[in-house]
Amino acid sequence: MPDWTGLIELCLEAALLALAFAALYEGARRLAALGFTRWTALLLAVGLAILAYEGWASLRLSRTLVLLSRQPAAMQAAEPPGGWERAPLSAAERSKASLNAAALNFRLTGKRGSVLDADGNRVPFQPSDQDLSDRDSLVHGQKGTEDAATQFFERGVRLLACAAALLAIGGAVGFTQRHRAAR
Repeated sequence: MPDWTGLIELCLEAALLALAFAALYEGARRLAALGFTRWTALLLAVGLAILAYEGWASLRLSRTLVLLSRQPAAMQAAEPPGGWERAPLSAAERSKASLNAAALNFRLTGKRGSVLDADGNRVPFQPSDQDLSDRDSLVHGQKGTEDAATQFFERGVRLLACAAALLAIGGAVGFTQRHRAAR
Protein backbone atom coordinates (compact mmCIF):
# COMPACT_ATOMS: atom_id res chain seq x y z
CA MET A 1 0.00 0.00 0.00
CA PRO A 2 1.49 3.40 -0.90
CA ASP A 3 2.25 5.99 1.72
CA TRP A 4 -0.66 8.46 1.75
CA THR A 5 0.74 10.71 4.46
CA GLY A 6 0.21 14.29 3.43
CA LEU A 7 -1.52 13.53 0.13
CA ILE A 8 -4.94 14.64 1.35
CA GLU A 9 -3.49 17.86 2.78
CA LEU A 10 -1.64 18.50 -0.47
CA CYS A 11 -4.80 18.05 -2.52
CA LEU A 12 -6.80 20.30 -0.18
CA GLU A 13 -4.13 23.00 -0.36
CA ALA A 14 -4.05 22.82 -4.16
CA ALA A 15 -7.85 23.07 -4.30
CA LEU A 16 -7.86 26.04 -1.92
CA LEU A 17 -5.22 27.86 -3.98
CA ALA A 18 -7.11 27.13 -7.21
CA LEU A 19 -10.28 28.57 -5.69
CA ALA A 20 -8.34 31.61 -4.48
CA PHE A 21 -6.89 32.16 -7.96
CA ALA A 22 -10.37 31.83 -9.50
CA ALA A 23 -11.88 34.22 -6.93
CA LEU A 24 -9.15 36.79 -7.53
CA TYR A 25 -9.53 36.65 -11.31
CA GLU A 26 -13.33 36.77 -11.18
CA GLY A 27 -13.31 39.59 -8.64
CA ALA A 28 -10.93 41.69 -10.75
CA ARG A 29 -12.97 40.96 -13.89
CA ARG A 30 -16.25 41.91 -12.23
CA LEU A 31 -14.74 45.04 -10.70
CA ALA A 32 -13.60 46.28 -14.12
CA ALA A 33 -16.72 45.15 -15.99
CA LEU A 34 -19.55 45.87 -13.55
CA GLY A 35 -18.10 48.18 -10.93
CA PHE A 36 -17.85 47.75 -7.17
CA THR A 37 -20.36 45.43 -5.45
CA ARG A 38 -20.29 43.46 -2.19
CA TRP A 39 -19.88 40.18 -4.04
CA THR A 40 -16.94 41.59 -6.02
CA ALA A 41 -15.33 42.89 -2.83
CA LEU A 42 -15.79 39.49 -1.16
CA LEU A 43 -14.21 37.65 -4.09
CA LEU A 44 -11.24 40.01 -4.15
CA ALA A 45 -10.79 39.95 -0.37
CA VAL A 46 -10.88 36.15 -0.13
CA GLY A 47 -8.59 35.63 -3.11
CA LEU A 48 -6.07 38.24 -1.99
CA ALA A 49 -6.11 37.12 1.64
CA ILE A 50 -5.38 33.49 0.84
CA LEU A 51 -2.75 34.14 -1.81
CA ALA A 52 -1.00 36.94 0.09
CA TYR A 53 -0.91 34.83 3.27
CA GLU A 54 0.47 31.78 1.46
CA GLY A 55 3.03 33.84 -0.47
CA TRP A 56 4.31 35.77 2.54
CA ALA A 57 4.33 32.63 4.70
CA SER A 58 6.51 30.89 2.11
CA LEU A 59 8.89 33.87 1.96
CA ARG A 60 9.07 34.04 5.77
CA LEU A 61 9.74 30.29 6.02
CA SER A 62 12.45 30.63 3.38
CA ARG A 63 14.17 33.34 5.44
CA THR A 64 13.97 31.21 8.59
CA LEU A 65 15.52 28.23 6.80
CA VAL A 66 18.34 30.39 5.46
CA LEU A 67 19.11 31.57 9.00
CA LEU A 68 19.01 27.98 10.29
CA SER A 69 21.41 26.80 7.60
CA ARG A 70 23.93 29.49 8.65
CA GLN A 71 23.57 28.88 12.37
CA PRO A 72 26.15 26.05 12.83
CA ALA A 73 29.02 28.23 11.61
CA ALA A 74 28.28 30.69 14.42
CA MET A 75 28.57 28.02 17.11
CA GLN A 76 32.34 27.54 16.92
CA ALA A 77 34.45 26.76 19.94
CA ALA A 78 37.06 29.40 20.75
CA GLU A 79 40.40 29.10 22.45
CA PRO A 80 40.65 30.61 25.92
CA PRO A 81 42.42 33.99 26.25
CA GLY A 82 46.13 33.47 25.67
CA GLY A 83 45.60 30.15 23.87
CA TRP A 84 45.39 26.59 25.10
CA GLU A 85 48.96 26.80 26.36
CA ARG A 86 47.94 29.22 29.14
CA ALA A 87 44.65 27.56 30.08
CA PRO A 88 44.45 26.73 33.82
CA LEU A 89 44.24 22.99 33.16
CA SER A 90 46.60 20.05 33.39
CA ALA A 91 48.54 19.13 30.24
CA ALA A 92 46.26 16.17 29.53
CA GLU A 93 43.12 18.28 30.06
CA ARG A 94 44.46 21.05 27.79
CA SER A 95 45.23 18.51 25.08
CA LYS A 96 41.78 16.94 25.39
CA ALA A 97 39.98 20.32 25.45
CA SER A 98 41.88 21.61 22.40
CA LEU A 99 41.15 18.35 20.53
CA ASN A 100 37.43 18.58 21.38
CA ALA A 101 37.29 22.24 20.29
CA ALA A 102 39.13 21.48 17.02
CA ALA A 103 36.83 18.51 16.33
CA LEU A 104 33.74 20.65 16.94
CA ASN A 105 35.06 23.46 14.72
CA PHE A 106 35.87 20.94 11.98
CA ARG A 107 32.39 19.45 12.12
CA LEU A 108 30.74 22.88 11.97
CA THR A 109 32.97 24.75 9.51
CA GLY A 110 35.24 22.18 7.86
CA LYS A 111 38.37 24.08 8.93
CA ARG A 112 41.31 22.14 10.28
CA GLY A 113 42.94 24.09 13.06
CA SER A 114 45.74 23.11 15.37
CA VAL A 115 45.62 21.24 18.68
CA LEU A 116 47.93 20.71 21.60
CA ASP A 117 49.46 17.28 21.86
CA ALA A 118 50.26 15.60 25.19
CA ASP A 119 53.67 17.36 25.28
CA GLY A 120 52.12 20.83 24.86
CA ASN A 121 53.20 21.30 21.23
CA ARG A 122 50.87 22.62 18.53
CA VAL A 123 50.17 20.07 15.80
CA PRO A 124 47.70 20.13 12.89
CA PHE A 125 44.30 18.63 13.68
CA GLN A 126 43.67 15.29 12.00
CA PRO A 127 39.95 14.49 11.96
CA SER A 128 38.86 10.98 12.83
CA ASP A 129 36.55 8.94 10.63
CA GLN A 130 33.69 9.87 12.97
CA ASP A 131 34.53 13.58 12.57
CA LEU A 132 34.53 13.20 8.78
CA SER A 133 31.22 11.35 8.87
CA ASP A 134 29.67 13.97 11.17
CA ARG A 135 30.90 16.77 8.89
CA ASP A 136 29.43 15.05 5.82
CA SER A 137 26.09 14.63 7.61
CA LEU A 138 26.03 18.28 8.64
CA VAL A 139 26.89 19.49 5.13
CA HIS A 140 24.22 17.23 3.67
CA GLY A 141 21.66 18.59 6.15
CA GLN A 142 22.68 22.19 5.43
CA LYS A 143 22.36 21.60 1.70
CA GLY A 144 18.88 20.15 2.20
CA THR A 145 17.90 23.15 4.32
CA GLU A 146 19.25 25.57 1.71
CA ASP A 147 17.39 23.72 -1.05
CA ALA A 148 14.16 23.87 0.95
CA ALA A 149 14.70 27.60 1.54
CA THR A 150 15.15 28.16 -2.20
CA GLN A 151 12.00 26.17 -2.97
CA PHE A 152 9.91 28.12 -0.47
CA PHE A 153 11.28 31.42 -1.77
CA GLU A 154 10.40 30.47 -5.34
CA ARG A 155 6.93 29.33 -4.23
CA GLY A 156 6.29 32.62 -2.45
CA VAL A 157 7.42 34.69 -5.43
CA ARG A 158 5.33 32.56 -7.80
CA LEU A 159 2.19 32.92 -5.67
CA LEU A 160 2.55 36.68 -5.34
CA ALA A 161 3.42 37.12 -9.03
CA CYS A 162 0.46 34.96 -10.07
CA ALA A 163 -1.84 36.99 -7.84
CA ALA A 164 -0.65 40.23 -9.43
CA ALA A 165 -0.95 38.73 -12.93
CA LEU A 166 -4.48 37.48 -12.26
CA LEU A 167 -5.51 40.90 -11.01
CA ALA A 168 -4.15 42.49 -14.18
CA ILE A 169 -5.64 39.87 -16.52
CA GLY A 170 -9.02 39.90 -14.79
CA GLY A 171 -9.06 43.69 -14.91
CA ALA A 172 -8.13 43.71 -18.59
CA VAL A 173 -10.81 41.15 -19.47
CA GLY A 174 -13.42 43.08 -17.46
CA PHE A 175 -12.37 46.37 -19.06
CA THR A 176 -12.70 44.79 -22.52
CA GLN A 177 -16.15 43.43 -21.64
CA ARG A 178 -17.26 46.85 -20.38
CA HIS A 179 -16.14 48.55 -23.63
CA ARG A 180 -17.81 45.89 -25.82
CA ALA A 181 -21.07 46.29 -23.92
CA ALA A 182 -20.88 50.09 -24.30
CA ARG A 183 -20.72 49.90 -28.13
